[in-house]
Amino acid sequence: MAHVRCAVRPRSLRPAGVRPERDRATHDQPCREVAALLDELELTRCAVVGNSLGGRVALELVLACPELVRALVLVGTVLPGDGERSAALTAFDDAEHGALADGELERAVDLNVEMWLADGTAGAVREKVRRMQRRAFELQLPWGDELNDEHLIPDLPTRLAEVVVPTFVVVGDEDVEDVRRYGQRLVSSIAGAELAVVAGAAHVPSLERPEAFDAAVLPFLERVFA
Repeated sequence: MAHVRCAVRPRSLRPAGVRPERDRATHDQPCREVAALLDELELTRCAVVGNSLGGRVALELVLACPELVRALVLVGTVLPGDGERSAALTAFDDAEHGALADGELERAVDLNVEMWLADGTAGAVREKVRRMQRRAFELQLPWGDELNDEHLIPDLPTRLAEVVVPTFVVVGDEDVEDVRRYGQRLVSSIAGAELAVVAGAAHVPSLERPEAFDAAVLPFLERVFA
């Protein structure tokens, strides 16, 4: 089985050396460029695994290019605009924006680590996520206000019933309540979708509790591709 790993970055999700089609960074580019990458690699009927915003990209991909997707694994998937934000998420956003506005990059990184990882997460994992988040900010900040929240499928939350491929939803039991609510929404809206709750994990269960994550996800993939 071939594996292709993509990382959602502010300037879009693309292979090194490939320039975006336009200068302004938008969130529709990740979906378009994942599709372009799969076409280039001549891969179809893939299992697409997306975490956080990557889950939204995976959902957009299956709706825009259904021939590319055989199954979905949606991990800690966020659905911007679907319901009101919790007080905890609003407070986090305000604190993060304030730290970045004040030029306090490390404080913004620390806020993300504390928000998105479970309390019992190993120190090595925390440091790895800290490095990842710092790098994400380093890529994002030079764009300033030019970052745009356009999506390829802006009405995605209302079109979840159109997803017809086998879908497996994973949430951590310590993730923010918004993400856990999104998980329930996905399961109730996508026919046949299954849900796994990973104990002791928050927003990135594949890093926080990898054994439990694999134990939940791999049997699903084996069934789909049997």
